[in-house]
Amino acid sequence: MTIIDGAKRDRPGKFIVDYRDANGHRRTPSFDTWDDAKEFANKELGFRNNGKAGTVNPNITLPDFVPHCVDIWEEDELEEATIEGHLQALNGHILPYFKNARVSAPTRRDIVKFKEHLKHKRARCGKRKAPIKTGRLLQKATIRNIVNTASSVFTIAVEEGIRTDNPAARLGRRKNTRPKAEERIQPIAVRKALTKQERDRTLVVARLLLNDLHYTALCLLAGTGLRPGEARALRWQHLDLDGSQGIHEGVPMLSVEETFKRHGRLGCTKGKEKREVEIEAALCAWLRYWKHVRQPRPTDFVLSEDGGRSALSKTQLNQPWPYVLGLAGLDRWLPLYCLRHTYASILVRAGVSPAFVCRQLGHANTTTTEKYYANWLPQNSHGALTKLGLGAAMVVPPVATTFQTPPAPEGTA
Repeated sequence: MTIIDGAKRDRPGKFIVDYRDANGHRRTPSFDTWDDAKEFANKELGFRNNGKAGTVNPNITLPDFVPHCVDIWEEDELEEATIEGHLQALNGHILPYFKNARVSAPTRRDIVKFKEHLKHKRARCGKRKAPIKTGRLLQKATIRNIVNTASSVFTIAVEEGIRTDNPAARLGRRKNTRPKAEERIQPIAVRKALTKQERDRTLVVARLLLNDLHYTALCLLAGTGLRPGEARALRWQHLDLDGSQGIHEGVPMLSVEETFKRHGRLGCTKGKEKREVEIEAALCAWLRYWKHVRQPRPTDFVLSEDGGRSALSKTQLNQPWPYVLGLAGLDRWLPLYCLRHTYASILVRAGVSPAFVCRQLGHANTTTTEKYYANWLPQNSHGALTKLGLGAAMVVPPVATTFQTPPAPEGTA
């Protein structure tokens, strides 16, 4: 690996790093300054001498490398939906195209050809085994996500010392096209949450239709705003029903410390931090009754069908929900997650402080709460200006009880 003056290669004013990568291909990237070229050369040498090299077979194939990538993504605490999307892109597009190729084999030109191949590939219906739709190609966003998945795989390969470059880097999307975080937050539509009357009617139907376990689950979601995965992961040791252990003395609280992720695995919450959630009085009374019936151990799950040893599954939690909606007379379909939006929208419409709602929901800041639930923010003041109290400080002169019209100027009709 050598650094050459660009003038010797018809690139005046540049510095060229001449080397061969792990596949034996010659590379000659150019840089504006000698320091940049030296930094790149040191980085490439570091990749070759990476301490992680050897932990993974350098001749490993793409199908054998995928489980290792999944472990890395889970260690990085990627969202369950993100990992599932990566696996769908790998199993549906990347692996069938490259087949049993080594991870170190694909080049930049191969990835560009793969992207062109995706542009002419027909899309399937919503289900994986559904027939191909005639005349419909993959959308640009889908192609971008597939290439980004390939880039993520090759990035891990670079970190493991299998490759020295990422051939799919900067091919997934154009530079500076991703919107900012605050622009990606869209307000929740009003139809995606229940009104207070609809929520009450739904809970009454649930009490008549469901057993105590599923009724407890719906009340817990509606009364705390927890995500379904967080509610399923709740243990009795996380509940402080007498207010002796919470951050507010005498206030019943529950601690959200973990949630269920991909394939039923327990992990950290979405915000990666524990939070304390206040419990409403009626819900607290029902949880005391449920605890008296169960007589659980501290480590038992609150929502469990086998006495607390294992938590209620996602399918078991969602199974009765469509019947409850139908008997409650709702004319639109809503997922179980809508109870979280219902909880937040009722509090926001009632004028509760966004800081309190943010803390209850586990949002990063109040800006997120205000943007998500902007459609429910109060639009009138409800007499808020009377709290200024200017009447005690201002001296208002007396005015005439009757208003006299001033005389008209002379010379006018």
